[in-house]
Amino acid sequence: MSHEILLDMRWHANVTAWAAIWRVLHGTAFMPSVQIKFQLYCCICTSVFFVSSAIDSFAETILSSLGSSATLPVHFKITSLVRLILFTLPIVAQTLLAFVINLYPAAYSRALNHAIVSATASAAALRLPSCGVPLEQLDARDLLRSQLETSCALMSAVKDEVESSADVEPMRVLFLKAKPEVVSILTSGILVIVAVQLRGLNAVI
Repeated sequence: MSHEILLDMRWHANVTAWAAIWRVLHGTAFMPSVQIKFQLYCCICTSVFFVSSAIDSFAETILSSLGSSATLPVHFKITSLVRLILFTLPIVAQTLLAFVINLYPAAYSRALNHAIVSATASAAALRLPSCGVPLEQLDARDLLRSQLETSCALMSAVKDEVESSADVEPMRVLFLKAKPEVVSILTSGILVIVAVQLRGLNAVI
């Protein structure tokens, strides 16, 4: 049976090590240049597919308004529609995944707050006067209290850094902050094109 491995944040060395790993691996800090290129390519591909599908969907409407009786074949419309949906589904999945990743800093901040409270309480307990305690134990208590106070100061600084990074450098999709609203925008655009395509298919059928 596997057990969860917890990092002892009472020691400042562990706090420093965790902060160093977090700075390298969290969100946009992980391979930022590759993420920017990926966002750029996604924007270009999404624009091409949306414009192509929109032109295919509104072509007959524009032609009919100009008095032309030309129609697009059914298989052409179905292919355009399926292509748009298949391309957009990964974008929607990426948005939801990035949104979940953007929730991690709040969990980190909550865990750091809990660790700060625990370490502060332990340091305060070690400040209480002790009668009849050998000098060696008093020195050990003072050393432990000093380590706990140092860890608290480091954790407070790391918590501030995590929270500020969540506001300044969130995960993005199509250069937009990953939120459910982005999925709603994509879905609305797809539904408009689908509605026009279905109207054209009904007219052909």
